[in-house]
Amino acid sequence: MKQFYNGLWMLVLITGMYACKSKSYFQAVMVESDEVILSEVITDTIVVAIDTLEPEDDWIDLPVKTGEFQDQLSSQINHSKAFRHGFSGFMLYDLDADTIIYCSNEHKYFVSASNTKIFTLYACLKTLQDSIAAFKYEETDTSFTMWGTADPTLMHPFFEDTSVIEFLKHKVNNKKYIQLANFNALTPYGRGWMWDDYNDSYQTEIAVMPIYGNVLSVKQEKNKLLIVPSTSLMALNFDSGVPYIVRELDQNKFSIPSGVNVNLYFSQEVPYKNAAKVNISLLGDLLGKKIDTVRIPLPNIHQTKYSWPMDTVLRRMMYKSDNMLAEHLLRNAAMQSIDTLSISVFIKWINETYLRDNPQKLFWVDGSGLSRYNRFTPQTVIYILKKLHNEVERERLYSFFNNIEIQTVGNTKKSKKTPKIYGKSGTMSGVYNLSGYMITKSGKVLAYSFMNNNFETAVREVRTSVNNILSYITENY
Repeated sequence: MKQFYNGLWMLVLITGMYACKSKSYFQAVMVESDEVILSEVITDTIVVAIDTLEPEDDWIDLPVKTGEFQDQLSSQINHSKAFRHGFSGFMLYDLDADTIIYCSNEHKYFVSASNTKIFTLYACLKTLQDSIAAFKYEETDTSFTMWGTADPTLMHPFFEDTSVIEFLKHKVNNKKYIQLANFNALTPYGRGWMWDDYNDSYQTEIAVMPIYGNVLSVKQEKNKLLIVPSTSLMALNFDSGVPYIVRELDQNKFSIPSGVNVNLYFSQEVPYKNAAKVNISLLGDLLGKKIDTVRIPLPNIHQTKYSWPMDTVLRRMMYKSDNMLAEHLLRNAAMQSIDTLSISVFIKWINETYLRDNPQKLFWVDGSGLSRYNRFTPQTVIYILKKLHNEVERERLYSFFNNIEIQTVGNTKKSKKTPKIYGKSGTMSGVYNLSGYMITKSGKVLAYSFMNNNFETAVREVRTSVNNILSYITENY
């Protein structure tokens, strides 16, 4: 009977709540019954926050120009079919005058895709030495212990240099046993990566000692089929039923098109599984000696072996939008600066050390932009572009960005300078962003960030519309 009355009271209470619903709050009305022991009644306070407008953000403190140019620019953006069904944000900034020229949805968040690499570029330029750290090590008379630093260049097909391998072979020849102290210290994928992209070359596994770019490369070249790396850890099967190389999800079993041998040209790279384990075996094959694995923390006193010049690797990362390079370079920068491979710890440290004046929160989770968890605003992208422009020599800075072809539109007046556009794109399904620098015909130096998400049209149509608008700016501002 007691349970019956308690249940009856709750029913009455809920009925009273909905009966007294108002525009801004709920009021709980208690109805007492003589049959209910009041000392056993538990009352809860229901608090509903009233939605109010926040005060204007305090970072909106620079003058925004208005006039015919801004009106024309706005008209072009608003009337473009490519932007009609998506969501776009654009910010244009005069670096010399320190003035916002144009902005629209500049404080809204967008999935950044490979625009994330601009932040990776900044972090690497602030923390890396002139060259990439190949590994850190400690040496005794009989042993050589190394800690991987996620150097992505070892035996990479673009970085043809065997000096690191020769250095390690010298240790082997001196009768020292070699051990890797942190071979499985990294998870193979980043937060929010797509599991079904495992077969695509742009989503390789992450490892403390990358080798061969962490991919199986198959090329038909000069009537010869080249497969690198060659190892018994990978099972290769020629199959007439596949149009391209397919790896099994959880195994290093690869099906290769049987007609690849007769093709005049064939080239494909497929990430292999369990890169940490595979790589230590591949390194042992190159050195002619088995590499042992141990768990030893990095000592305070240690040495560092360096590999490729930093700028060379960063340019490759930016030009090709190479995700493998970006992910490993950010971890290499973490290892060089604060002796950690944790990307979350490093990003937090970068934010607190170099980006404390950032006007908005960064949702930054990886080095490449593969994760849709990465979200920036055009305003924060302009912020990092300004910092790069103020802290890096101009020609060196521009060399990290791709040259964007300029379409001649609008004004054809004689110019003071040849206009140029430097940019870094970021592309996913429904995402196309382009950010960077431009030099207009009048000689103005501008930073821009044009971000587009959730559109239904083909990426090439959005890309063309963005390029046309940027070309209009170079001609008319």
